[in-house]
Amino acid sequence: MKKISSYSIIAFALLIVVAGCNKEAGPTPGEPYLSFEFPQGSNAYDQRIMEFQKNNGAYILYKFSYLDFRYNVTSYITYIAENAEEGYVDASLDSLQSHLFGYYDPALLKKLLPQKILLSSLIRRIRGTAENILDTFPAPINAVQAINHISFGHAGSRLAALTQADWDTVRGDLHYNCWLNSLTAGKLTVPPAFYSGIDYTKVTAGNYKTFGIIEFDPSNKPNAAKDFATWVKYITSRTKAELDNGILNPATDTQSKYRNRYNFIINYFQSEYGMDLQAIGSKQ
Repeated sequence: MKKISSYSIIAFALLIVVAGCNKEAGPTPGEPYLSFEFPQGSNAYDQRIMEFQKNNGAYILYKFSYLDFRYNVTSYITYIAENAEEGYVDASLDSLQSHLFGYYDPALLKKLLPQKILLSSLIRRIRGTAENILDTFPAPINAVQAINHISFGHAGSRLAALTQADWDTVRGDLHYNCWLNSLTAGKLTVPPAFYSGIDYTKVTAGNYKTFGIIEFDPSNKPNAAKDFATWVKYITSRTKAELDNGILNPATDTQSKYRNRYNFIINYFQSEYGMDLQAIGSKQ
């Protein structure tokens, strides 16, 4: 029989103790592991947030960390955000309900929302790699998204000063970031007929309009998810009359590329989700 030294027994015992400690420290199977406290307070709006999480699955946070906001798996997003001003949390919840949540039925909303919704009083873009060099544009960022969150950038004293025109843009940005996040995560999918005939690797600044693509950014080249989400942004932020005088104008859309894609999306939302997407942009 092979002899086991006292040292081996002690080492084995220590391994059992360490393993037991590690097991106790981990999350309980079947329960979500949270890197943040929830709820974050005992105010009336905390009760609203808890009810929202119970019904929709997403955690609305008005206090969050650097990593909560910037983490994006293989990199950090090129923005920095400040926590919400707590006196504006209630109004921010009202605004999100009016301009985003309230337009979707519960089943679709659950698929559309990420794990977290961050309320920020100010979101700014980082220029280059230096975190202390920030954009100084007078209009702050309305909304951004990362791997597990979307963030609303007006949860502060500027909220009450937003005009109707401001809200049109904010609303489009909110819907864009929600759809882009969900499509990128694979919770929702872009219908193949939407991008039939488009090879996104061959789309350039010189030809993107011939495909009916609305925006082209050489530093953030298009794909099906961005293309689809951008259409959602345009439709949810503009009335039909504004679109008819803009990208759908026959004077510029001579091949009806934009009008055909617009009609496809409107019909798709109606048949797939039973909703009138244009009614959001028309504020109905």
